[in-house]
Amino acid sequence: MTPLAFATSAHSASYEEDWGTLTASEGCGDIVRLGNDDSDGGLGCFERYGDVFRVWAGDHADGSPRVYWINELKNSSGVWTTYREGVCYGEWYRDSWVYCNKDFYENSTSPNKLGGQGSRIKFAYYDSAGMTSYATVVNDQ
Repeated sequence: MTPLAFATSAHSASYEEDWGTLTASEGCGDIVRLGNDDSDGGLGCFERYGDVFRVWAGDHADGSPRVYWINELKNSSGVWTTYREGVCYGEWYRDSWVYCNKDFYENSTSPNKLGGQGSRIKFAYYDSAGMTSYATVVNDQ
């Protein structure tokens, strides 16, 4: 069971599981960061430009560091509705960075797949220490 909410509308959200791609590139540019940002823990972040989740496994980030995410679109009635959701797993080895490249609708796209205009991302970081609260980002880049 994942800690994600499932779609309650007629649209059924797809669920995506990705093992992140190992990268030598560290950190995040346009950053919304969650987790333990020190030398021991791990963290997850979302870069709006490029629709990329990044996960860092610190020296003591046990429990398969990952980012759970939900992509919501506004439907034709203006109601936020879950469109896609998933997880980006991040642990390849200690002190490693991975990324999961997604392709989300931009907030300005009209109409989007659900007939409205609006796109946002909710995401949370998880490791053996538990899960952060969800952060919400308008996908506008």
